[in-house]
Amino acid sequence: MDIIKDYIVTLEVLDWDAQEYDRWYDDHRAVYLSELEAVRTVLPAFKFAVEIGIGTGRYSSELGIQLGIEPSANMSKIAASRGITVVAGKAEELPFSSSSFEVVLFVTSLCFVDDMDRALVESYRVLKPLSSIVIGFLDFGTILGKELRDTEMNRRFPKRKSFLTSFDLQNKVTNSGFTDIELVQTLFQPLDHITDVEPVQSGYGQGFFVALRALKKVAA
Repeated sequence: MDIIKDYIVTLEVLDWDAQEYDRWYDDHRAVYLSELEAVRTVLPAFKFAVEIGIGTGRYSSELGIQLGIEPSANMSKIAASRGITVVAGKAEELPFSSSSFEVVLFVTSLCFVDDMDRALVESYRVLKPLSSIVIGFLDFGTILGKELRDTEMNRRFPKRKSFLTSFDLQNKVTNSGFTDIELVQTLFQPLDHITDVEPVQSGYGQGFFVALRALKKVAA
């Protein structure tokens, strides 16, 4: 199936220190595994899936997703070393045909896009009817999120375009046409205190990391 369109994009990005970024997951392995389990909890079965802002491929490589979009060349090299096909691009202009995927995944990447609303509309476009968007994100509406918002953690890498909250993201997802929203949460302690995998609980409001799943409506 030919899903990648003829596509030319000029990417103007401040490239990340990909090695330092990737090393963070080794240094905070229990945090990473907790986030991974939350995403896995809401991830449906799929044949064709894509992760937007795949980074170094930490999540997709464990979830069986073999295709990603990433604007950073340094990140893409590491993701490719994990067996993932990476296409240079951005979330607001996906280089894929409409109705191509059963799953579109974002993990801690949606907050870095310039136009979140446009990224969600594009995600809706490339999903097949009755397919799912899954978004893993840090919830800055929680107590822990508010405490960490202005700390060094948020200055080590390129700055976030937005500080997501579960309430606001649900509204944006709904306004983009998605329905049947489900949320789970994890990371209930300060990150540096987490040494074992945290539980995954339904809902939101206490856990710093939230995984959201929503459904594309049947095409008219």
